[in-house]
Amino acid sequence: METDHDQSIYTNELKQFLSAKLYQNLAEIHSHIENQSSTAVATDILLTALGVNIGHIVGQLPPEKQKKCLRALRKIIDEQIASFSKIEALFTHGQIGHA
Repeated sequence: METDHDQSIYTNELKQFLSAKLYQNLAEIHSHIENQSSTAVATDILLTALGVNIGHIVGQLPPEKQKKCLRALRKIIDEQIASFSKIEALFTHGQIGHA
């Protein structure tokens, strides 16, 4: 009999697999669009498409779960922006923050 722990392990593996495949496909699409136009255009196209799809998924949730999901999405976006800013600062200036 499968336990909740076993189900959790399978779910986590599936999430990791799907995330890796999505990232791989998105990176390929981004690169293809970038080669035909620019990084900004490629990023805009992907972010718009992802936003529309996330909106459709969140829109199907019950209202109370929509709010929780939107808070989680906001947190993820904020964390990713902060991480990117730190990486960019290190790459550009060799440090984070002011000297």
